[in-house]
Amino acid sequence: HMLSTAAFNALLKTLEEPPPHALFILATTEPHKIPATILSRCQRHDLRRVSLAQATAKLAEMCAAEGAGADAAALDLIARSGTGSLRDAESLLDQLLASGEPITLDAVREVLGTPPDEAVAALIDALIDQDAAAGLRQINQALDRGADAKQLSDRLLDQLRSLLLIQTGLELQLLDLPADQLERLRVQATRLPARQLVSIIHRFNAAPPAANRGLPGLPLELALVE
Repeated sequence: HMLSTAAFNALLKTLEEPPPHALFILATTEPHKIPATILSRCQRHDLRRVSLAQATAKLAEMCAAEGAGADAAALDLIARSGTGSLRDAESLLDQLLASGEPITLDAVREVLGTPPDEAVAALIDALIDQDAAAGLRQINQALDRGADAKQLSDRLLDQLRSLLLIQTGLELQLLDLPADQLERLRVQATRLPARQLVSIIHRFNAAPPAANRGLPGLPLELALVE
């Protein structure tokens, strides 16, 4: 998609009459930028995100091949961090395998800077209770323990989305979570009106990355208080 119009035009004749020995594979993340004259001469195959179960199974297969021990929860978090991209999940697994140590949930969280589920759940409880002081404490405690501000924001939005899916009756189709975590989310979903939940999601989703590196949690703190 970064080829100029002139470059695409120059390629057109070759695509129409390719050499017998050549096979052209054009890959792009922005197919709308490909000229219609090129698209009309190609077979189009759209690649989809890899499911969580497929990614986890592949990571377990890689660990077995390497003779490395890995907790199921750790592999699940690695797969989730890839957000459908097996390449990203494999890169993280490679980094963890390089240590030579068993892959545990705590090790994955340390590498990712991911806050514990309990910290995120407590932050949502503070939002439901409209307790700004408790929420600010949770944010700063998570950051002090090594959580990355962006990871904290992403995990919070992910859990808020889960509440939204539960309220709309779609948790069984779209959520793949441990039973205890799902049960806590169901309780939280009954305590938060849908209109308020949507407003909270919009506010945290709009929180910009921290411009001041000395105050990485400031956007989250402002969003929580607002």
